[in-house]
Amino acid sequence: MVPTLRNTTVAATVNGKPILSAEVERLINNRQGGSNRNFLTQLAQARLQVLDKLIQREVLFQRAERESLLPTEDQINARLMRKRRKAV
Repeated sequence: MVPTLRNTTVAATVNGKPILSAEVERLINNRQGGSNRNFLTQLAQARLQVLDKLIQREVLFQRAERESLLPTEDQINARLMRKRRKAV
């Protein structure tokens, strides 16, 4: 997929880490459905809500990263292997 302006436009930046408009759009498209009443207002509200959620998620992720609360790749792989063994 060739990047377009919308795919690379930064919607927000959290401590130097960008949140792309494409991610906001993807989540909005996942939430769409139902009636079209007040569509433009609802769309604007949805964009702000999604952006707010992405900012909150990024802040929490950065905090976890800074405080070394994130699992290592080895820990993740070990957990996945245990889950796979249980599933079989």
